[in-house]
Amino acid sequence: MLHPRARSAGQSCGRLVRAVLWVLLLTSLPAGGAVVAGDAEAQSGGPPVLHPIEGREGCTQCHRTTGSLAVPTNHVGRANETCLLCHAAATATPTTAPTLVPTTAAAPATTAAPSSDPWTFCLTCHSVPGLTMTFSNGDTVALTFPVEAYRQSVHGNLLLCEACHSGHREVPHPSLDANSRRGYAIARYEACKACHFVNYTKTLDSVHFRALSVGQPDAPVCTDCHGAHNVSSPDHPRSGIPQICAKCHAEIYRAYEESVHGQALTDTENQDVPTCTDCHGVHNVRGATSNSFHLEIPQLCGSCHADGNRMAKYGLSTRVLTTYLQDFHGMTVTLAREKKDPDILSYEAVCTDCHGIHDIVSTKVALSPVLKTNLAGTCQRCHSGATKNFPAAWLSHYEPSLERAPLVFLIKFFYRIFIPLVVGGLVIQVATNIWSMARRR
Repeated sequence: MLHPRARSAGQSCGRLVRAVLWVLLLTSLPAGGAVVAGDAEAQSGGPPVLHPIEGREGCTQCHRTTGSLAVPTNHVGRANETCLLCHAAATATPTTAPTLVPTTAAAPATTAAPSSDPWTFCLTCHSVPGLTMTFSNGDTVALTFPVEAYRQSVHGNLLLCEACHSGHREVPHPSLDANSRRGYAIARYEACKACHFVNYTKTLDSVHFRALSVGQPDAPVCTDCHGAHNVSSPDHPRSGIPQICAKCHAEIYRAYEESVHGQALTDTENQDVPTCTDCHGVHNVRGATSNSFHLEIPQLCGSCHADGNRMAKYGLSTRVLTTYLQDFHGMTVTLAREKKDPDILSYEAVCTDCHGIHDIVSTKVALSPVLKTNLAGTCQRCHSGATKNFPAAWLSHYEPSLERAPLVFLIKFFYRIFIPLVVGGLVIQVATNIWSMARRR
């Protein structure tokens, strides 16, 4: 029988030996946990795990951060819903838990970085090629983030994902209320007003918002015109503006494309010609069928055609608005505008009634409705009994001259001299009469 002190010394020695063995064992293990099947393969080198490890430390009990992934027989007790975003669950047998295996798109195209970096956090999943989501109605939307397109957009150096996708920092993301792709776009477009409040409030007065408010889901919202991740300045190039409108107004765009304005814009990127927004407005798009819009058309056209610097480039007269307002058509429009009652329908002829609306052509081409040979037919749209000589009573937009309407010019010239002489003579006569009466007193 050993002496008690000897027994105690032996036990202390045994504990010391076991402690040394544990230290040797632990230091021989790779960082992260116990040795598993496939560990030798993991240590053989290979590509790194291309997503942040923070928040997924439990995965490193089996999976390495370098080399091939070691896949355990099951994931009992290691459920992580975040993994399921990129890794598909294999078909489970009745006796084992589902085994997670990497999909063909399991490695996001990002480099490992702390998940505190907002870009890296989102791109962990949203850089996966072919990533999609299906709504309850069957609509499918791509979830792969177009990094380069976004960086080249006007927001690329200003905003991070959460600026528009608030509430999506949590993973998995909260469930969506929308049941369709269109429903989601309508639900999310108001995120724009956080930065663009003034323009957003303008849209509330537009025909688009009125259509949306009465249940027309196809009415355009911000992202339909400006885009989502690829937002660019809408007037670069300027020809892109009518192409955006063409998404909904294809027939009108085809007419505009063939017009004198459309051809100049699309063929030569002419910056002087009007596009959709110059006439209809930008965010507060107005309905062209209203009476108030109809009566404002001469001023809309005059904003370009009365501009001397602009018209000088093309040899066009800037007196078109003035001559129009001086004739019987223009005078009746002026009187109608003074009524200031938008509910009173006005049938006065304005620019578009004669020249066309979106299909305006040059006055020199054979099909021009204001060409002399076609003018009678144009007048008959309003004056059903107009004869071939009816347009002769109108001087068009030209001012009388010795070359054009010489008789009218001479009469106007005569009255410009005669009327001042008559009025001046009367003033002199009255003045001398008064002076004479004063002297007699």
